[in-house]
Amino acid sequence: SGAVAESSPIICFFVFLCLLSAASLGAKGMIAYQRGGRVALLRRQLQMEGSVFPAALSWAFPNALLSVAIHLLMKRERISSLGFDDVDILWSGFNFLVGFLIVFRTSQAYLRFWEGCTKLHQVRSEWWDSASSLIAMTRMTKASDADVWVFKSLIVRLFSMLFAAALAEVEDLKGASKEVRAYTFNILEADAIDVDSLTAVMDSECKTELIFFWIQQVAVAEVDTGLLNIPAPILTRSFQHLSNGIAFFHEAARIASIPFPFPYVQSCEFMLLIHWLMTPFMVAVKTDTWYAAFGFSF
Repeated sequence: SGAVAESSPIICFFVFLCLLSAASLGAKGMIAYQRGGRVALLRRQLQMEGSVFPAALSWAFPNALLSVAIHLLMKRERISSLGFDDVDILWSGFNFLVGFLIVFRTSQAYLRFWEGCTKLHQVRSEWWDSASSLIAMTRMTKASDADVWVFKSLIVRLFSMLFAAALAEVEDLKGASKEVRAYTFNILEADAIDVDSLTAVMDSECKTELIFFWIQQVAVAEVDTGLLNIPAPILTRSFQHLSNGIAFFHEAARIASIPFPFPYVQSCEFMLLIHWLMTPFMVAVKTDTWYAAFGFSF
């Protein structure tokens, strides 16, 4: 029973690490899909979760119908070409401009996506190192086994709350939804923490920073009691990992909180709307059949 009691905080710590992985890499947070193979290729085309096809269809289908209508009216001489048959050079230049704006914005979005993922993985790595260091340092303690048990359990619970709060804050900064899914993540035995502390966390506007401060306070307090009986240079490494994690968290929060510049977004969307309106006329003029007009506009 003594061996089990000694190893239980370590088991909790590794469960905590598993929760970190599940929280940051869960299927609901990242779009899961099967990779490789011909069958998987076909399945990916039919997958609706995370697909851009439904949204694209809502714009492509009306545009194709409009192109067919204009083509049929031109064939029956109800309307003229409105001068769209002599603007090939202008149309090519406009297409190039729209394509350049969209490609640039897409590339920047892709870079921001990877940078945000990298920062969150660095947060997890740094806090993992900090928590594991604090747990390992208790091997040299002068305190009783009961005090060591309380310290290990509290540290693991606080780190679990810390990462969940960090994920929730990054998710909430996006402003895409009122429901923050990270608040539904499981954390290790939150009910073992006193009600006043939990209430303080829930009411705080800076949940991550508050829990971060608590971890520092708990660790510093145990240095004086002799529970963390370790040379200062070695103990400092744990605080350094903890500080690095909060720095990476703020960088991830910066990416989530600062949107793409509004003038650029507005310009791109205006160009796309103009392109959407002009495409049916250009396709209707350049095609000989209604189904060709539908296909090229779609």
